[in-house]
Amino acid sequence: MNEAKALGLLREKIRLKHMEYSTEKSYSSWLKKYMGFVRTLPAHVEPISYQEYDGDIQRERFGRQELGIGATMFFNAAYWILGELEPDEISFVGCSMDYPKGSANTFYGSGNADPLRFSNDMLHIWFLLFERHALRRKCELVNLGSKTGLMPY
Repeated sequence: MNEAKALGLLREKIRLKHMEYSTEKSYSSWLKKYMGFVRTLPAHVEPISYQEYDGDIQRERFGRQELGIGATMFFNAAYWILGELEPDEISFVGCSMDYPKGSANTFYGSGNADPLRFSNDMLHIWFLLFERHALRRKCELVNLGSKTGLMPY
């Protein structure tokens, strides 16, 4: 999908939900940055499907639900990056699972975590297990975001 088509679909969905124009601008800006990043990827890095990041290869490498794979977008992406790209370092921003009270500051609104998410204890265990897998692969984990959330790195 090209950038213009992706932006058109994004705007259509946001407008159907009657979200504020500032939300549309923010999401559109993020999508443009993401599409720009995708254009910089090496040719051998191709888009992946759900079956690839939650399939047999990932289960063979890391297990599955007991590690958070298939449970949250964060762990799906993190394990895929670790297994497929084999980086020396992974830096995270906006993934701290920090939900401060106040104005709209999270995807779910003001100080609200995902209402369907797992317990804080389970998320903490998954963070630690991911860190162990990363260390075994000699990959450093860095949190560039909030230090007050659940992410321990």
